Amino acid sequence: MAYGPSKNRSESQHEPREPNLIPIMNLFIVLIPMLMTIMVSVHLAMIEITLPTSSSGGGAGSGEE
Repeated sequence: MAYGPSKNRSESQHEPREPNLIPIMNLFIVLIPMLMTIMVSVHLAMIEITLPTSSSGGGAGSGEE
């Protein structure tokens, strides 16, 4: 027994639907301040150090015997 085509299916195929952008906007509202906070905390946690150069120290590993 075959059924007839659905009215809802034929109507929905002709009308394009707009995407729901509210969840994406909410995601950006949360992500942007969070990323800015992380960026500031990483900047505050950075410690400037000076590494010794290879010419200032003697020892093994110089390659010359």
